[in-house]
Amino acid sequence: MNRVSDTGKFSAAFPYQIEERVGEGGMGIVYRAHDPELKRKVAIKVLRAEALDAETPELRDEVRLRFLQEARAAAALAHPGITTVFRVGEDLGQPYIVMEWLAGQPLDAILRERAPLPIEQAAQIGVDLGEALEAAHRAGIVHRDIKPSNLVILPDGRLKVTDFGLARADSGNLVKTTAGVVLATPTYASPEQLRGEHVDARSDIFSTGVVLYVCLTGRRPFDGVRYSELVRAVIEDEPVPPSHINPNVPKGLDSVVLRALEKRPEDRYQSAGALADGIRPYWLSIAPVRTLMGEPGRLQASGGTSVTEAVTPIVTGLPADLTKAVAKLVGQWPAKDLGDQRIDPLLDRLLEVPLHTDPFAGVVSLGGRVLLFLHGGKVLGAVDAEQGTHGDEVAEMLPAEAKVVLRHVPASLSASVVPLLASLVGERARRHVDLDSTFVNLPAMAKRLAEQSFSGFIFLQRNNATGVVVLDEGKAVLTLFSDGWDEVPVDQPWENWVSDLVVRACVDEKKNAPLSISYRRLFRNFEVLITPQPGAEARKEATQPKSSAAFFSSKTSGARPAPTSGSASSSSRIAAVAPASGAATAADREHDVADRLLRWSIDELPQILAAQRKTDAWKYVAAWLPLVRRAVLHHDLPRPGTTEHDFFDLVTFDTEGKALHVAQRVANASVEALDEFVERVERAKAAREKRGDIGGAIFVAPSFDDRIAERYRVLTRIEEGSGGWPLREKAITGYEGFIRIGARRGFHL
Repeated sequence: MNRVSDTGKFSAAFPYQIEERVGEGGMGIVYRAHDPELKRKVAIKVLRAEALDAETPELRDEVRLRFLQEARAAAALAHPGITTVFRVGEDLGQPYIVMEWLAGQPLDAILRERAPLPIEQAAQIGVDLGEALEAAHRAGIVHRDIKPSNLVILPDGRLKVTDFGLARADSGNLVKTTAGVVLATPTYASPEQLRGEHVDARSDIFSTGVVLYVCLTGRRPFDGVRYSELVRAVIEDEPVPPSHINPNVPKGLDSVVLRALEKRPEDRYQSAGALADGIRPYWLSIAPVRTLMGEPGRLQASGGTSVTEAVTPIVTGLPADLTKAVAKLVGQWPAKDLGDQRIDPLLDRLLEVPLHTDPFAGVVSLGGRVLLFLHGGKVLGAVDAEQGTHGDEVAEMLPAEAKVVLRHVPASLSASVVPLLASLVGERARRHVDLDSTFVNLPAMAKRLAEQSFSGFIFLQRNNATGVVVLDEGKAVLTLFSDGWDEVPVDQPWENWVSDLVVRACVDEKKNAPLSISYRRLFRNFEVLITPQPGAEARKEATQPKSSAAFFSSKTSGARPAPTSGSASSSSRIAAVAPASGAATAADREHDVADRLLRWSIDELPQILAAQRKTDAWKYVAAWLPLVRRAVLHHDLPRPGTTEHDFFDLVTFDTEGKALHVAQRVANASVEALDEFVERVERAKAAREKRGDIGGAIFVAPSFDDRIAERYRVLTRIEEGSGGWPLREKAITGYEGFIRIGARRGFHL
């Protein structure tokens, strides 16, 4: 059989350009290569020829499967602390794995040079490793070979876990190693591994404890000249506390490491996240100033977490400005730099709701300036950290391409903190204002909010200093403090000291409505079928409009559901249907501006025009509304005979498929936005000239200023002194708000 040789000979069809061989182990060889299609460096791992040639047929198959198992295990994980797998394949009959290129240094090389490490660096390694393993364990993957050579430290100090070659999925579909054969590195293996017993996530916790011990002391906790002596030491000997070897190690950190090294799995930390939380206070207590000032390192919440009791994370030294404070906070969350990316396809991927795991929860940083808050398959907030603007106004101005950094929620925080932070820098509902701690028992108020399962914020103001207590269903999940709280023990729960100070407090309730950018993805090309009221005639409806339509929704144009009973209001007749995506709910439809606009157009607009005696002046709006039988939300309206399309938030159609009306909503109405909309309508109408499509175009915004009104007059050719409408145009047609784009064509705006 032809195989990839150790000299790096690949076939002519191999899709990567090999640059050099950079490493090898007992099973594999690693090359640095170039991906010509995506123009990036990658690492390619292949099996050594000897790894197959020297084995029996049974073990040869297991080695091969175990190699591919690494790709399957790692590819199932998405975390900034875990190496990303791009591709798995075969070349010349030999399997290979393509992974992200890590421009860092293996931890074992660092330890050979300068162990023991500074306490701060060792603690950061422990936190990073615990968070990465927590993500793997939640996905049902146990690494089973955690050791320094499988941990890479990047130039910015972050850690990456590599080599899932011995990983096992709890679901059991991955290859199982031969009974009695210990494949993990004995020095870092758990007692149960060395005994050949079943292992779970707690085995990785033991191995992490060994790694921490070596980082803190420069020595291994268990040793032996021969293999049998090492195995006996791991299974039977109690390790010396790290502080006995390195006096700089805090006593509390001793306890954390020794607990991770307990012989019985049930005596260790029960999750990698709990281990990370146990280490975190010793990292921050040593270098809080360096971290909070934005130098290398990651801002994490202080306060330890035991298996049974969680401590509210407390962050100090933030700017008093909320937008800047939140930007600085999330800027220190675990990061994954994606480089330059096209924004639309990236958001499509991040907002996807997988069947096998939770969707992305965290913050997307664009160009180091714009932050998007993603949770539950929706964009819940957007903020421009430089301008201080937020919401749809920011989301509508996203660049087509930008440098992207993903910020995942750290293990110390719940993913529910994302919608809370989005509300903190976006929209909130004021509940209480200007509460004086001299007269108001603020701790008692907090207890009452907890009883109400309140989600929102308690703002504490002292001179120019600000504090924010973030509450999720009554529980404090994060506390933020700006500078200016000198001599106040803010590292302690705020309820313990707030009554001793003169503090002004406000209470705001969380508000979370997905941004329009979410609806445009959740309900892209979402069809709504409209049935007229029985017995109504189209002409009668045109002259005497009533609430006369029932709505029935379907993702595609399949069979129509039967009408449901209800009142005359069409809004009560929307049938329950499967949403456009797994992240959407019926409530999302209710809050989508495009859906609300459709209801208003069918139910209310005809009555408004009739009451104002404007049905003739607005003919192609009023007379065509009763003809609507189908509408599409957030529609890519195709141009006939081409592959191009024009996007509108709402398009209505008659029974023949003729486009009747189009509508678009913007958060910030500007002359430029209005002109762009009109130009888009003109292009769409010109492409459908033979059918006479598009009689009305609706431009929606929260408000319009005088510049928009003036531009509207220009577009519709309203002349001064004409009583508000052009004499010539109105004398000929009687139309109002009409944009003529040809001798016999035009539309109402």
